[in-house]
Amino acid sequence: MTPHESRKRQIEKYRLMSGEERLQVGLHLHELACEIARDSIRALLPNASVAEVEEELRLRRRMAYEINTQPQSRSGFIVPSLHNLQATFGHHERWVGGSRWLRCWLR
Repeated sequence: MTPHESRKRQIEKYRLMSGEERLQVGLHLHELACEIARDSIRALLPNASVAEVEEELRLRRRMAYEINTQPQSRSGFIVPSLHNLQATFGHHERWVGGSRWLRCWLR
């Protein structure tokens, strides 16, 4: 099965689900993504407390929101506004999310 066929079958399965079932799937995927992000944060900041890990997760989610609400360039790439990112996050110097370009934008 090709990736395209697999995706098509998955969409068909979602269409057969009730709204409640789709919501449960979405919430489960969100929680799974948060756990993966927490594991990544712990790997980058091994001495971080639970509260620090949660704060870093909140920061990542906030950055993702800011980046995803930025206008796209003609090439289709998201072009974050340095001014908007700095206004939102200040001069955040840590290696956030392992993203080198994002770290450059936040300097």
